[in-house]
Amino acid sequence: MSQEYSTKDILIDNYGDSQTFQNKLVVDYDGFLWYSCPTGLVKSLANHKTLIPHKKNISEWYSNYASAMLLDSNSKVWVVTEHTIFIYNLSEGIFKEIDWPLPPNQEQFMYTSIIEDDNQNIWIGTSGNYVLKIDSFYNIKTFEVSQSKIVQNKKYLKSTYLYMDKVIDHDKILMHRGKKIFITSKDSIYLKADFSQIKDERKTNHLFQELQENDNTGDILITNNGALLSKDKSGYYLFMGKQFRYHYIKDLDIQIVETPFNEMKYTENTNVPGNLYSIDDSGKNIIFFRMKVVDGITCLEEMLKIEFEYTIEDFILDSSGIMYVSCLDKIKKIKFLKNPFHKLFYNYNKFDDIHNVSTRGFVELANGNILLASYSGIFELTPEKNSYSFTKVFPEIKDARELEKINDSIVYAIGDYNGIYKINTYRKSIKKIPLHVNATYMYNLAVESDSTFLISAHTGLMRFNYKKETIERIKELSNQYNLGTQQINDVHIFNDNLYISTRENGLYIKNQKTGSVKYYNKENEQDLLSNSIFTVFVDSDNTLWIGTDKGVNYIKKGNNKILKLDLSPNISEIITIGFLEDLQKNIWISTYKGIYLYDKNKGKTYPYYINDGLPSDEFNQQSYFKSNKGRLFFGGINGIVYFDSLPLNRIRFEPSKIFPIEYEYFNIETNKIISVDVFNQKINKFNLPYSNNFLSIKVALNTMFDHERDQYLYKIEGLSEEWINIGNQGTITLYYLPPGNYTLRIKGINAKGIETSNELMYKLNVDNIFYNELWFKALSIFILVLLSTLIIIYYVNKHKQKAFLELALIELKRKSLITKMNPHFIFNAINNIKNQLENTQNATFVENYIVNLSKLMRLTLELTRNENVSINKELDYIHTYMELENSKKEDPIKFITSCDPKIDKESSLIPSMMIQPIIENSIKHAFKKDHPGEKIISLRVVKLEKERELIFIIEDNGIGISSNSLQDNEYVSYGIQILRERMNLLNKTKRYKKSKYQLVMDDLSIYNKRGTRTLIKIPF
Repeated sequence: MSQEYSTKDILIDNYGDSQTFQNKLVVDYDGFLWYSCPTGLVKSLANHKTLIPHKKNISEWYSNYASAMLLDSNSKVWVVTEHTIFIYNLSEGIFKEIDWPLPPNQEQFMYTSIIEDDNQNIWIGTSGNYVLKIDSFYNIKTFEVSQSKIVQNKKYLKSTYLYMDKVIDHDKILMHRGKKIFITSKDSIYLKADFSQIKDERKTNHLFQELQENDNTGDILITNNGALLSKDKSGYYLFMGKQFRYHYIKDLDIQIVETPFNEMKYTENTNVPGNLYSIDDSGKNIIFFRMKVVDGITCLEEMLKIEFEYTIEDFILDSSGIMYVSCLDKIKKIKFLKNPFHKLFYNYNKFDDIHNVSTRGFVELANGNILLASYSGIFELTPEKNSYSFTKVFPEIKDARELEKINDSIVYAIGDYNGIYKINTYRKSIKKIPLHVNATYMYNLAVESDSTFLISAHTGLMRFNYKKETIERIKELSNQYNLGTQQINDVHIFNDNLYISTRENGLYIKNQKTGSVKYYNKENEQDLLSNSIFTVFVDSDNTLWIGTDKGVNYIKKGNNKILKLDLSPNISEIITIGFLEDLQKNIWISTYKGIYLYDKNKGKTYPYYINDGLPSDEFNQQSYFKSNKGRLFFGGINGIVYFDSLPLNRIRFEPSKIFPIEYEYFNIETNKIISVDVFNQKINKFNLPYSNNFLSIKVALNTMFDHERDQYLYKIEGLSEEWINIGNQGTITLYYLPPGNYTLRIKGINAKGIETSNELMYKLNVDNIFYNELWFKALSIFILVLLSTLIIIYYVNKHKQKAFLELALIELKRKSLITKMNPHFIFNAINNIKNQLENTQNATFVENYIVNLSKLMRLTLELTRNENVSINKELDYIHTYMELENSKKEDPIKFITSCDPKIDKESSLIPSMMIQPIIENSIKHAFKKDHPGEKIISLRVVKLEKERELIFIIEDNGIGISSNSLQDNEYVSYGIQILRERMNLLNKTKRYKKSKYQLVMDDLSIYNKRGTRTLIKIPF
């Protein structure tokens, strides 16, 4: 298996302080990173950072730069600076400072290292002859190192430091200075061993700037007996031709190892490339080593070197094998990859100064070599011991998409531009065959007979006779099915069945023996994810796998039911473009968002991304291949990845945990919105007023490396039984909850699709207002019945005829207003097409734009014919409208919809075209060109049973209506004017007991947020 690593940056936030600060690091028991900064401690939580400020003057804290950090067993963070000890108690949320009076004549005195014994005592080493022992009550006991004359090595200043190394017998501390070993007794510290007689002078630039001019005389490492070297033995090992000794100390059952570098560390973590690691002499590289025996001689072998731009300040390795390295203004996160993946052409742009090699089709030759088609030409891969060498061949073919072998010597290649090439691999010759049909984009080949193969193209399906070198278009599949010139994404032949995957019209399967055709599309198969089919595959169990632009379907042998395979709960729609089956009958699936392994025996899916060793997350259509020996190849936009079968018993994806970070809610006592940091106060219950029931909770998963792919979900028991996925935002925000008692549950899903091992649960109580009290309801009912009776009598006896005429006139006005909205929208759409035609040469883009427009106009026509439409139909109209608007934007707007599961979207009716004007207004006026971050418009539909209302909540994260109005005082949305008039007319024609049609627009700045929220209330 290859050993690689992936890195990411954490930008250090000094929270307003401009001074460069030496940042020390520690990882807590939950897996979160802490680092010191000039203003206190920072806890790094996935998408968030939380500062815990200290109360000491900043300049004093800074002057005592941090030299060590420790998280003790009582969840206290200890920060050891030059002359001061700071302690942050996580449970109490406060800083404590310990000052110890300096001994006489110790002007250069400083604290250097820290360790905790098994009795929860903290031991701190110094640059002098003193060691401090601090108990759980912060009482300090001082130990002086006896029999130790400090001899400063001018070539390495830190040789005078006392380093706390190891706990012996629960409360004894083993420490070293230079190559001298000390151990604590009851009341003193005495010299245990001295290995300073053997000298190895070397030049070094190490850790700190003041050390760059000093020499390194080597160091020692204390390990458990047998952990690193032969047990119960002393001896030597070789490194770079030099001998380094190790010594067995029997009574302590340890081994002292002399090391070539200062401060080498030992680890038993199997996720890293070695069991020893250290900073090298330059101070800018971390090197991993492993001890190995060669011809009976123990040698130290360098396994991996990681280079950094600046001098390394601190580095730690957590229990999962992730390394954190602090350098100047950033912290590097390093994840070591142990995987079966091998890469070729990765970040390789020798053939193109700008682009990497984007690969396509494969074919295996008789000699075991592989021809690879790419947009950089054709390459021949030659297998070697553990990899492949490659040579560019047939340079006349500039770009190739697919290859098909006819026999051992003849291969045909197709490209994007009306090209078919006949390649003779023995003679190394090519022949271009001209085409007389319009097929600019050809996708793949499928051998049909001993003289023909089929070609899928953007203008239909074609048959090429390679003996006669003629080509014809296949329009009729049968008497019932006509392919015409529709785009064919893929064509395959499995077991006498011809599979034709189309861009927009589903999947055709033709039995070549009987001529019968099966046709699958969403109109006749609702379980089919999409009509856009990219590829199909039939595995060894005769299961048909279907790759669509929205995920994977499959049909088992003997069962015509279409099933859905959930690739990832993190991603709702994944464009799937390739399938392969390995020797263990597992299915590998390539997509535009990684590769997925499906274990058919366990029914589990395992995702792999670029951080797991892939060259890219985006793979190419028709770029997948299985060699004769069972090796799998997948090609993408950054080269290829190849591998053999993966032992499934080695797959270990651990669940993450979810943690709260911050609460924000309307506080009844202060009568305002307050923010509460979880470090200072943990809350399990929220009492919210009905008039201002606002609650926001920030959460994070302890997946510190791949947190960008984390997903968060919540559910409000008592209001909804469905989990609502809010994506990677990590903030749950609730508005306008109806009165009642609820339970808010929050969970997460990590990058590997595994749910968190825990959930967060909060009790919510939304107060009743007076008109929901029983006495008020009884009085209201009595008054309502009385008034209703009087009103009915009045209208029946005196105004029956007049009311009838007025209602008829109002109804005509209402219908007239709906028709006004059509030309208003169509005018904008036609103007958009005009702009696209003027500004783009991309015919496909304009074609897609017109197709979407025609669909939208058809929906508009359908909606305006009916007074009421289903919620489903209205949402379909909005989604189509958003697709049309986004198609012409360089930075499209993310559109998120959610619907209360209590709502039957098909049977619930609302007045047509009520939502579009609000969406249009947000698109046109909410976002400036320099809008920071992602543009988001969300639509949420809620059903209030007691109020008999459907609430449509539209929010954007734009500039808000206050800023909008300041920038555009004269603008008044014509669509919103019409909508308000419609609502007024509907309120006159439709009489509801509890509510009426209502439009409310608010600037979210009143909630310390950015954007606009619009509420549309529709009674039912």
